[in-house]
Amino acid sequence: MPLWALRVAQPSQRVDLARALGANAGLEGKADGKFSLAGRPGMDPSVFRMGRNYFVVSGARTTEGYFPILISSNLRTWSHSGFVFSPGNVPKWAKQNATWDDFWAPNMCRIGSRYALYYTARDRTGHLCIGVAFARRPSGPWADSGGPIVREDRVGHIDPYQFRDPKTGRHFLLWKEDGNDLGGNAPTPIYIQRLSGDGGKLLDQRQIILDHGPDPDSWEGPLVEAPSLAHRRGKYYLFYSANTFFNERYAVGIARSDSLTGPYEKYPGGPILRSNHAWVGPGHGEIVRSNADRDYIIYHAWKAEEVGHGGGHSRRLLIERIYWDDQGWPHIGNGTPSGQSPLLAAGGSVVLFEVQEIQRNIGPPNGRPPGEVNPGSIAVDRGA
Repeated sequence: MPLWALRVAQPSQRVDLARALGANAGLEGKADGKFSLAGRPGMDPSVFRMGRNYFVVSGARTTEGYFPILISSNLRTWSHSGFVFSPGNVPKWAKQNATWDDFWAPNMCRIGSRYALYYTARDRTGHLCIGVAFARRPSGPWADSGGPIVREDRVGHIDPYQFRDPKTGRHFLLWKEDGNDLGGNAPTPIYIQRLSGDGGKLLDQRQIILDHGPDPDSWEGPLVEAPSLAHRRGKYYLFYSANTFFNERYAVGIARSDSLTGPYEKYPGGPILRSNHAWVGPGHGEIVRSNADRDYIIYHAWKAEEVGHGGGHSRRLLIERIYWDDQGWPHIGNGTPSGQSPLLAAGGSVVLFEVQEIQRNIGPPNGRPPGEVNPGSIAVDRGA
C-alpha cells in the first residue's frame, strides 16, 4: 500500500471528517481523526498559542458554520474543534444567507480573562466592516458584540489583527482600508488604533503605518493588506501581503520599526515569500512562536492547478519555519512555499482525503508521498 493510500479504521470516521469540513474541502491526517495542516483548504488563517496549545481559525465557510477552529498541541497534528458561528448564529448586523465573500479574515486572541475574535463581514447594506465576538474558551460558544467596531460608508475595512504591545501591555487593532475596491491606484493604508482594555471598542485616533508604494508595477502592485505584527529583538516586525490575491503576483512582505506606530522600513529585497511552480499567491500569514521558541508562519496559497477567483476552488493552509539573518530580517525557507509541513516527520502513513462538489478523488499530494520535501525547500523539522 503506498504511503498516501486512504486508511480509515471505521467508515463512520470518514463521514465525520467530511462533514466537519463541508463540501469543497480536503485534509491530510491520520485515521484517528487528526491531520496535518499543510494543504488543508482554508483562507485568511489566524494562529494563536495559549499555554501549550495552538489554535488556528480560518475564513472558510461550510454548511456547518463560519470560521472553523482547529487545535493542536504540537503544530504537527490538528483536530477540528467546531465553528465560531453556526448558520443560525450569524451576527444580526451582518448579511444573512452569506456566501464565502461575506465573512473573511478572522483573528483570534486573548484579552484579559476572555478570548476575542476580530473578523471582516458585510453588513446588511453590503459594506465591509470589522466586528468582534467574545468567548470564555477558544472553542466557544462565541457571542458577537452586537455591531461593527469599524465601519465607513465611503470604503470598506478588512483584515483585522490584534496586537498586544509587550512594552506597555496595551492592546491595538491593525486593519486595512479596502481602497483598491474604489479603483485606480487609491491608497490602501494599514491602520493601527488602540483598543479598550476589554477589546470591545477603539480609543484615540487611528494612524497609518504602511501603504503600497507609488509604482503600480512594483511587486506590491496596487495594494497592501493582511497585517500581522510581531515584536522580536527589540523591534516591531510588520508582515503584510501585497498585490492581487488570485494570481502569481500576490506575495508576503516585511517591514520593521523601532516604534510601534512607525515609521516602518520595508525590506529592500522585496517579498520574503512568493509563488513557485506548485503554489501560487502565498499570503495572509500570521506568526506564532512555538513552545520551543521557534517562529513559524501559517498562511494560505493556491495550488497551481486551482488558481482563480471563484470556480469552486479553495486556497490551502500551509506552515513554514521562519529564520532570522544577522541583519535582523526574517526569511522563510528558500522564499517560496515548500508545500510540506516543516513539522511533519518523513515517512509514516498519512491520509489524503479530498471532497469536491462534483467529484471525489483520492491520491498523492502534488504527485509525491507526504513527508517528501520539495527540492530547495527547508528541511523537515521533527520538533516544534
